[in-house]
Order: sequence, then structure tokens, then C-alpha cells
Amino acid sequence: MKRNTTEGHLSQCGDGWGRSNSRSCIISMTLTWDSGVYWCESKEGATSNRVNITVSDTPVILQSPVLPVMEGHDVSLHCQTKRPPSKLPADFYKDGSLIRTEPTGHMTIHHVTKSDEGLYKCHISSHGESPPSWIYVTGQELHFDFNTYVDKISVEIKVKLLTCDGVTFT
Repeated sequence: MKRNTTEGHLSQCGDGWGRSNSRSCIISMTLTWDSGVYWCESKEGATSNRVNITVSDTPVILQSPVLPVMEGHDVSLHCQTKRPPSKLPADFYKDGSLIRTEPTGHMTIHHVTKSDEGLYKCHISSHGESPPSWIYVTGQELHFDFNTYVDKISVEIKVKLLTCDGVTFT
């Protein structure tokens, strides 16, 4: 498991962050500077898809796809407060420009194209703004070799376990 943080530090699990045990990386406590791009890399140099992980201490979060979205598919974005999760009206932005306001904090982009790729964020009045999140759009099907690429991603609240065996994040 390797990462390139938003502060520009390229390193692998166990090198100042996380605890490596064979094919897993356990991060027991995450901080904002743990934000960055994570991926698995074999000894031969083959790499998994890169996953952008943002650790935020802001009260508003934008839930968005972590893997590239295929052209023609729909993308759902959810803007909510962290505690308690909300369905408040939210403004959605792409590359710094307002797209639209949604009354429940949920926005769907139908039939995405490469032009929908970009940096998204949201804002909930009197709560604040989410950190930006990059949405990637791909023109081709993603075919996974489950010995090399990302299989599933989920996040646990206290301990993060990142595994590079079939490359799963649990």
C-alpha cells in the first residue's frame, strides 16, 4: 500500500503512517494530513486504481464515488452535516462554479460525460463547506484482475484496514 498525501509526501504503509502486516495496512487514527491518493503496488510494479481519500475536520461532507465513473452512467452526490447526518438544502459546485441548489442535499448527474469530470464541493448554509472531491470519468469499462485491483471499499469509523490482497479496503 502506498500513498501520496495532499502535502506531497509519497510513502508506503509503515513508513511513518499505518502498520503493515503482509498484505494489509492498518491506520488506527486518521488526521487531516492523511488525506491523499492511496493505491496498492505489487513487487513487479503493477498498480491498482488510485483511490482519493479525504480526512476532514469540517462539519460538512460530500459523499461522492471514489472510483472512476463510466461515461453514460449516473452519479449521485450527497451533501450532509457530519453529526447528525442531515438532509438540508445544499449548494453544489464544480470547479468553483455553482451548479445548482438541491433541497435535500442530494444531486444526481445523469448520463455523465468526460466534461463532468472535475473538482466538486458543496455548501450547507450556516454549517459550512465540504472539502473538495475529484470525480473521474472514464470512457471504458473497468475490468478488474482481483489479484491486482480494487474490489470493494468501505470505511470503518475507528480503525481503517487497507488490504492489498485482491486489493480490498475493509
